[in-house]
Amino acid sequence: MRDSKVFKTIGEYLLITLGIAFYTFAWQAFMIPKGFFSGGVTGIATVLNFATGGDGITGGIPIPVTYFVLNILLLVVGFFVLGTKFGFKTIYAIIVASIFLKLFQGVWISPIEEDFLNALIGGAISGCGIALTFLAGGSTGGTDIVTLVIKRYFNVTEGKVYLIVELLIISSIILIPGKGIQEMVYGYLTIIAFSTALDYILMGNRSTVQILIFSKEADRIADMVLSMGRGVTAVPSVGWYSKQEGKVLIVIAKKNQMPAITRAVKELDDKVFISVCSATGVFGQGFEEVKTGMKKIWKKEDKKS
Repeated sequence: MRDSKVFKTIGEYLLITLGIAFYTFAWQAFMIPKGFFSGGVTGIATVLNFATGGDGITGGIPIPVTYFVLNILLLVVGFFVLGTKFGFKTIYAIIVASIFLKLFQGVWISPIEEDFLNALIGGAISGCGIALTFLAGGSTGGTDIVTLVIKRYFNVTEGKVYLIVELLIISSIILIPGKGIQEMVYGYLTIIAFSTALDYILMGNRSTVQILIFSKEADRIADMVLSMGRGVTAVPSVGWYSKQEGKVLIVIAKKNQMPAITRAVKELDDKVFISVCSATGVFGQGFEEVKTGMKKIWKKEDKKS
């Protein structure tokens, strides 16, 4: 048991390392050399550097200094709200990110001349990196902590939280002398690609579908679905063309379980009619927990009373 926990912890830190490698590579290969201003604490540090006369490498307020100070402040919030385990992984990620940012500097710069493609590719790669880090329970600090804190209490995807916070950060670019709408637009493109990649990886395994099954073998199919570990609801129905009564089966399942269910149903009734649609929000046992953001408040009020 103890060995399994050790191997699990090692695997988590290896995944964090891999995620940070993707993230920092994207910055040094596609964004910083092209003069893009993305979001996050790194983005804030870059904006401050240019605003104080720097060029991203020399002059102005050093990016590492701003990055470190802001992350320390947000780490305090992370320890308090998300726990010490999250905090230690984040400290590790911040240290590794600082090292990788230095290691990848100037190693390889995108030869693509089209800024539009650099923004999309850089944003997508950095989003994949952060997603891998999140899957291991870690973070690069900064707005990652803000995102996870909000996600803890409200039913909103990580990508959407990032999108809102990062858009506000990127909008500040227009206040820097010599920078304008073009840089801001490319920054927006980077964040959109980042958020899309983040949600695609994080929500892939949690995506759910609603399956409607119309069949004369409803009872047998319902028992079969239950044996596969999924719940099923039978709703009385009437076929208006034939005027025959029957049952419609409603099944909520993980997206990766859908092929097995539909294939098994087809084997029981080759004339079955199946409708599948995406379920944007499924809450309850076996799926996502209902989060209202009020749980903590109610507990505090109950203690006072």
